[in-house]
Amino acid sequence: MPQTGRRKAGRLRVELSAQLLTLDGHPKASLCDVSRSGARLRPSVPLKPGDDVVLYWLDFEGFGHVVWVKDEFAGIEFYDPLDEEILLKTREIIDYGLDPGEEGAAREAARNWYLGYR
Repeated sequence: MPQTGRRKAGRLRVELSAQLLTLDGHPKASLCDVSRSGARLRPSVPLKPGDDVVLYWLDFEGFGHVVWVKDEFAGIEFYDPLDEEILLKTREIIDYGLDPGEEGAAREAARNWYLGYR
């Protein structure tokens, strides 16, 4: 019998700036871990289970919905599993210190806004 409520893929523990796109806006978030099937994050605004979200981090994105909220954390399940290459590239960027950090993320968000990608 298959287990329910258990993650389907290993997690990549990270601490990265992220951006969300929800029906209510585009709040910031701190990405705590990510896997092919979902992510755990600390959003800057409360989320509710069932909320559809697009999660942006570094040069990547995942589209899914909120499946749980506990304290200041939220869990997102992606509708389609992330490509393994996305996790490998995320790990590579972290390992080689190429994370743009808050300042780089702010610059990227401003550039995207200017270009109309919000």
